[in-house]
Amino acid sequence: MAYNGGEQNVNRLISANASFTRQRDDARRTRQLAEERLNLVKKDREVEEKKIVSMEEKLKEHLEKMQRTKAEREKLECANGEITKNYNFQHSELTSKKEKLDRADDKRKIDANERNLTMSRNREDLRKLRDASREGASQRHADNKMTVASKLRKLDEICDIDGGKEFFMKLSTDGLLSVVKDRKLKDVNEIEQGNAALRRIIAGYQNALGSSNLVDGAVSVMQQ
Repeated sequence: MAYNGGEQNVNRLISANASFTRQRDDARRTRQLAEERLNLVKKDREVEEKKIVSMEEKLKEHLEKMQRTKAEREKLECANGEITKNYNFQHSELTSKKEKLDRADDKRKIDANERNLTMSRNREDLRKLRDASREGASQRHADNKMTVASKLRKLDEICDIDGGKEFFMKLSTDGLLSVVKDRKLKDVNEIEQGNAALRRIIAGYQNALGSSNLVDGAVSVMQQ
């Protein structure tokens, strides 16, 4: 009975030892697994931390890029505003200049039309004046012929009264007037009227013959 009791104790000890060994081995394996998982977690954490750091750096770069982009956008918007302002100003200037040019062109056309009309009227008036001048010249030519012939007759009468053309050639207009001052002209009733008429006759005679020299005029009379 005692033997059996000791064997049972041994068996219990062996069983307890085996159980302890199993528990120890299980605990060791559990600890190893935990350490492995911890190492994996640490590695994962390091990887994640690196990722976070990288993401933070990228985020920082992105924010800086956004700020630069915002500043550049503001500059572009400002430049675009200036360009738009200049465009509107230049467009307004060009529109105003075009309107002025259009008005100037319209005025030029109107002025050209008015000039053409004026030139047409002037040409017509000139044609009428030329026609009237030709008609007047013809009439004056006929009248001048009669006037010159009449004056020549009166000068011939004066030459006869003064005693010859030689005496007339030696006298100036005033001298001739002084000679005939006390004489009577056939076609003049008063002496003063005769003097004035004589001056006109002599001047007309000279003008008709194209001479400013009285003696030359007298010579022409003598030659006729």
